[in-house]
Amino acid sequence: VFRLNLFYFTGMFFTTLAAFFLGSGTGDFLTLSLFFAFATLFPEAQLLLLVIPVKAKWLAWFYLALLVYGCLSFPFVAQVGVVISFLNYFLFFGPGFLKGQIQKGKVAARRAEFERNSLPEDESVHRCKVCGRTEISHPQLDFRVTEDGGDYCTDHLPKRSAAAS
Repeated sequence: VFRLNLFYFTGMFFTTLAAFFLGSGTGDFLTLSLFFAFATLFPEAQLLLLVIPVKAKWLAWFYLALLVYGCLSFPFVAQVGVVISFLNYFLFFGPGFLKGQIQKGKVAARRAEFERNSLPEDESVHRCKVCGRTEISHPQLDFRVTEDGGDYCTDHLPKRSAAAS
């Protein structure tokens, strides 16, 4: 409740400043910023549009498209008012969005590094030290790695010593 009130009152503050300095009321966009906050937090929530269930994320994308299209026809002062009305949304959800984008970049870099370092499909991971069979040449075999780091098929596993048991 506190965070919702803080979000809404912050938006009211910015909207009031925009109306005072720019002379245009943008209160409808404050309510739209509240809907965008809901859609960001609960993107899979289903809302009934008349009797048709629509997910919040798709409705938010639709409203965003309408907003961008409408903003292109607004005069510059009204465009600034719209941006100021959404400052509360950017203030609350911008850092998380930026952090997510940075995380996506790091994941992509790690994935690319993993792909560069991964083995080709025709190269085996395991090769028996005794007979030389691999999981590619004999897919029905199981392989084990022993304490010395050697790979052995189950047919050639060395016997455990009495000290190891």
